[in-house]
Amino acid sequence: MPENQCALIVGAGREPAASLALSLARQGFGLALNDLTPMAIDALAEKAREMGVKVSCHVADPSKGLAARMLLDEVLDTWGQIDVLVLNPRAEPRQSLLDLDEWDWQRTLESNLNAPFLMMQGVARWMRSEERGGVILNLISIGEPLPEEGSIAFRVSQMGFHALTQAAAKELSGTGIRVFGLCTGSAMAPGVVAEAARVGTGLCLGKEVVESGEIFMLKG
Repeated sequence: MPENQCALIVGAGREPAASLALSLARQGFGLALNDLTPMAIDALAEKAREMGVKVSCHVADPSKGLAARMLLDEVLDTWGQIDVLVLNPRAEPRQSLLDLDEWDWQRTLESNLNAPFLMMQGVARWMRSEERGGVILNLISIGEPLPEEGSIAFRVSQMGFHALTQAAAKELSGTGIRVFGLCTGSAMAPGVVAEAARVGTGLCLGKEVVESGEIFMLKG
């Protein structure tokens, strides 16, 4: 059991991160839950506490450098360490190419690309400075069926998130920091998914998280 280990989950109030948080709590991980509003994570935090694990809640928008650094500092002040980082960017405006406002386009890229980049960079820098390994798990939505219209910004940002995950896994190879991607709803590799997937020492994804996803980049 991974006692005294902390999993920081960014975007914890939305699926599949919420189910993953409870899976980690059942394994004994302490949880640092982040989302944009308290309402998004309060009920999840209560469920996890009922499992007997320590939980902290952190309301922040880490799509800007200062806010991301403040979130990281707050979690480290509370826990003293971060063993697992889970990123679940899900900003999804519902406008087509012809109707999408520039502000919504920029906001989607900031939430779904800037925030993961800044959090991965900050946590990886801390892990390296402490000479300790860790796991970064990115929850990516690129395999789900496309609606007729209305998700262009989200789809573009998720493809970028996929590329960011691959590049980070390669760059951090050999540092002890392992980077993984879980492509939720993926139809790209049938048969890859098992009832549970172990992606790092002490970190096992539950069936409810993995059953419709593809684990990739298992080297890092």
